[in-house]
Amino acid sequence: MSLLLEHLEAMKRALAEMDTNAGQVRFLDETDLPKLSYLQNINDESLRLYPPVPLVLPHESSGDCTVGRFDVPRGTVLLINAWTFQWDPYH
Repeated sequence: MSLLLEHLEAMKRALAEMDTNAGQVRFLDETDLPKLSYLQNINDESLRLYPPVPLVLPHESSGDCTVGRFDVPRGTVLLINAWTFQWDPYH
C-alpha cells in the first residue's frame, strides 16, 4: 500500500481496473482476480522489491566458482540475500 501511495498514477490505474471489472456496487472476490492483471503486476513487483523473506534457501556450490570477486570452493554453502540481489544495479 505504501508504494501505491507514493505512485498515485499507478493507484488510479489499479482503481480503474477494479471499477471496470467489478464496479462500485460490490466487493471484489476471488473470481475477479484473473481479470485484474495490472493489480497482479503491482503485487508481483512489490514482492520483488520487498521480499517477505530476505534470504533464499541455502545452496551448495557444485563446483569451484567465482562469485563477484570471491573464489568459492566446491561444497561451500551459499546464502543469497534476495533483497540486496533485487536492488543490485549490476544484476
